Amino acid sequence: MSQPIRIETFVSRFFLFAITLACSVHSTCAQDAQQFLTDGEFSCAIDAAGENDSAIQQVAQAQLANGDGTAALRTIGRIRDGKARTNALNQMQLSGDGLSSGSGTSGSERFNSGGSITGTMPNGGGITAADFSTLMQLIQGTVSADSWETNGSGNGTMFPYPTGVYVDAEGILNRTKTSKRKLTSTEDFRDQMLPRVPVQKHSDMRKVSLTRLERAVQLRAAQGKAPTETMRCLAGLTQVRYVMIDPDSGEVIIAGPAGDWKTDGKGKSVSVVDQQPVLSLDDFVVCLRNAFKASGKFGCAIVPRKANLAATKQYISNTKGSGKKWENGLRDALGQQDIDVFGIPSNCHAARVLVEADYHMKLIGMGIEPTIPSVPSYLDRVKLDADGNPPPMDVVRWWFALNYERLFSNEAKTLFEFRGPGVKVLAETEFINNDGDRIHTGKAVGPTSSFARDFTKSFATLAEAYPIYNELKNIFDLAIVANLIREHELAKKAGWQMPFFVSTDDEKSKSWQTEKFKAADSVDSVINRHIIRDRRDGETMIHTLIGVSGGVSFDPAEFVSRKNAKVERDIEFTGQLPAAVEDMPSEPQQWWWD
Repeated sequence: MSQPIRIETFVSRFFLFAITLACSVHSTCAQDAQQFLTDGEFSCAIDAAGENDSAIQQVAQAQLANGDGTAALRTIGRIRDGKARTNALNQMQLSGDGLSSGSGTSGSERFNSGGSITGTMPNGGGITAADFSTLMQLIQGTVSADSWETNGSGNGTMFPYPTGVYVDAEGILNRTKTSKRKLTSTEDFRDQMLPRVPVQKHSDMRKVSLTRLERAVQLRAAQGKAPTETMRCLAGLTQVRYVMIDPDSGEVIIAGPAGDWKTDGKGKSVSVVDQQPVLSLDDFVVCLRNAFKASGKFGCAIVPRKANLAATKQYISNTKGSGKKWENGLRDALGQQDIDVFGIPSNCHAARVLVEADYHMKLIGMGIEPTIPSVPSYLDRVKLDADGNPPPMDVVRWWFALNYERLFSNEAKTLFEFRGPGVKVLAETEFINNDGDRIHTGKAVGPTSSFARDFTKSFATLAEAYPIYNELKNIFDLAIVANLIREHELAKKAGWQMPFFVSTDDEKSKSWQTEKFKAADSVDSVINRHIIRDRRDGETMIHTLIGVSGGVSFDPAEFVSRKNAKVERDIEFTGQLPAAVEDMPSEPQQWWWD
């Protein structure tokens, strides 16, 4: 009876020792960091703090008190715990010209837009006034000129410092850990300090850490800065091929082809190579919030109004004619159709894409927008029946839905790939009774079915001609990523709280603010007619297509389910995660890499 007691006692003492050791390590980190802060050695204090979030926050507060708000923000960026990082930012108030401590003011200096010091210097002494503008302009004009934020295309920033000029050259002069490689020449030094591969360069497999990206965007917001164009365009990604999680580093990563982009005539960010739209961070945040707050379902519907359908059917029965006057009367009777967006805000960019793609697909189906040879319009497919009669008046319902073939993962469920065209068109033929009720048939026949089939089969070709369809696919891809993160608990496994991208209701003012557009709640009905000549007796028949309905339906539950993930052991596939982790930059501010 005594042996179990001794084992239990040993185990208890072991865990007590482990807890004490952990506390001792954290305490030592904090004490070492504090000693370096006392000596004014901030970089040594950061190294001593290690991954102790509390010690890191102490360093940031000391930097802020010394007048170095930008350095304080970069230090806060090292805090891995999202809630702790948010709390640290909340303790600092944003002033018009920099960060200031919420507990009062310090003797820190302030800088005007030209880079000259205005106000007092820290108590440490030094120059009381200086103009660094000339030096700063020289550096920005000669050292990787296109990589500076002031030149409009990069992330590098610079401002005066108590002892000279402080360069925050994100992507230009990267702070790195001590390298084992010896520097033997000035060329070696230059090579290590030059930027990594520029974001504009084509990459077959670019990696983006979503956790690091959120941190970087959050820190810019704390400075009153908008996300950079590189952030908004997810480093130029045009497709998501892989979703990865590295639990050791706490990183959730997406990867896929990427390259340079530009703004087209419609104000959209598109690839320089093929003019197709790049992925949007704003769309991803919308999908992420939908996945965690609305069960992952969203879409839109364009629906004819019941009263108008009844009036339209009555008009056709009672009014004779076939000319322009008759057609205008038919259009007036049909009126407008209602737009209903669900699951996501109706005024966000993603909702706008859903509605535009759906409406445009209807215009192709009705023969109003040009199509491609492999996808004839619905009206071009209409034929007379065996008795020489055209099809009856009906409501053709077409809508977009998911079209992914399979979800693949490694055995550890830390690497995922989803394959397939992404989007398909479904169809149903509906009939209208005298009261305007839509009678669902649950199936599509004839030209209704064949148009949906051919549109799906030729989706990639249509998307090349009309990029709005690839915009829709991009949103589907990002929504799959968001629902993978939720269903497979990737955020939980990585310790990612998503404080800035997915916020609670009382934190909305401090979270990502999605771009707003004017939301449309209705759209004009579009009708078209097709003349069919009966060759048997020479009569001319006119078939009128009206009241096309449908929308977009996104429901990823079954696709992203754990039982649907097929284990893939191919070396090329399973090697993606180790390669991504091995190439991951050590500096936490670097959120993308090739």
